[in-house]
Amino acid sequence: MEIISFSEQDLSIKWRRITEDPYEEVPNTSNLHYIYEDGSIVVTGASKFCERIHIPAEINGIPVKEVWLKPYFHSPFLREIVVEEGVETLHMNFDQPYLEIIDIPKSVQIDGAPNEIYNSLWFQRQPDGPVYFSDWFCGIKGTLKEDALTIKEGTKGIIRLVPLSANIKKIVLPKFPLL
Repeated sequence: MEIISFSEQDLSIKWRRITEDPYEEVPNTSNLHYIYEDGSIVVTGASKFCERIHIPAEINGIPVKEVWLKPYFHSPFLREIVVEEGVETLHMNFDQPYLEIIDIPKSVQIDGAPNEIYNSLWFQRQPDGPVYFSDWFCGIKGTLKEDALTIKEGTKGIIRLVPLSANIKKIVLPKFPLL
C-alpha cells in the first residue's frame, strides 16, 4: 500500500510503502518530541505529519523510559506504532481509525485501558471472535458461533463487552483483582 508522507524538515511530499516488517527501517527519532528527565528520556509526542511512530529503547544513548502519545500529540492518520523492548510505560489513546500495526512488547506497561481500540483498522483485521490486546478484552469481532462468551483468566479488564446483536445468553467472567 502506498501512502503519502510529509517531511517537516524539507517541506516536501514523498511516497513510500508501509513495510510488513516495522524493524526494516532505522527508527527516525527526528519526528519525536521528547524531554530529558532524571537521566532518561520521556517522549512527549510526535510530528503531526507522521503515519508511523517507532519508539526506540534509546535516543542518543539515553534510555527512553516513558512515552506520552495522546491524540493531540501526533497525527490523526497514524497507521503504525512500534515500541522497542526497554521502554517502560506507554500512555496512548488507541482511538485511531487508520491504526493497523501495533507492535508493543508485553514488558511495556500500557497506562490505562486501550479504550476505543475497536475503532481501529487493527481491530477490524483481527479474526472473528473475542479480541484481546495487552491482556484487555476489547470486544467481539464479527459473530460468535456459540451463545456463551468466556473471558479468559488473567484479563485486566473489559473495554467493550458485547454488542446487543451478538445474541449471547451466558457470559463467564474471570476473577478480576481488586484495585
